[in-house]
Amino acid sequence: MLRVVPKIVIFVQLSIILPCYNPLPGWHEHIITSIEKIRKEIAGVELILVNDGSPVDLSRDIAVLKKEIPGLKYIHYHENKGKGNAIRTGLSKAEGRYIIYTDIDFPYTHESFMRIYETLISDKCDIAVGVKDDLYYEHVPLLRKWTSKTLRFMTSRLLRISITDTQCGLKGLNQHAARILEQGQINRYLFDLEMIYNAERMHQRLLPVPVSLREGVSFSKVKMKILVREFTNFMTIISQKRS
Repeated sequence: MLRVVPKIVIFVQLSIILPCYNPLPGWHEHIITSIEKIRKEIAGVELILVNDGSPVDLSRDIAVLKKEIPGLKYIHYHENKGKGNAIRTGLSKAEGRYIIYTDIDFPYTHESFMRIYETLISDKCDIAVGVKDDLYYEHVPLLRKWTSKTLRFMTSRLLRISITDTQCGLKGLNQHAARILEQGQINRYLFDLEMIYNAERMHQRLLPVPVSLREGVSFSKVKMKILVREFTNFMTIISQKRS
């Protein structure tokens, strides 16, 4: 008589998605430290890392991550397709009841991350939107500060959505809201704005959650070609409003 061995099902409470493109040195160490802290407070956490066509060789760092973080899901494709595409790709592999995505170096404090998670599980919202505090603008380069504030002004005046700080790199979603993100059309930086705009049009529950930068965060330069491309994406969202 054959003995039937029951299949062990591991429940995933939270999927964390990290888009990755040309990360700064020491990036994998921030991930290991952050995941260790998170797993001490949350049971059933999976990490999904999406290499969005980085031209540099990350194989050594990935090997360390796989060794230090059991169950790491690593996705890699060769063409850079944008942060929005990377997060949607990770979302397609996510098994968690809740999803949080952030930047590759975990730039926000652990307390900020937990605040997003606790807001999600309170069932008071479908999307927990990280909103940067005033100290954020004291640490960023002038062009990035100007760009952020200009986008917030344009969002407020032209789209009239309740949360204007749409580009903070820390957000949480439940499974229902994740479908809205999956259906988005913008693959680069303004995918966040598109998601929030569509979520409000679909009467989803959104809550702003104050978040803070951790010490020692470095910022890459904002290139003019990126600003031009994202202005085009902004106009794409405006056209959706008129349709």
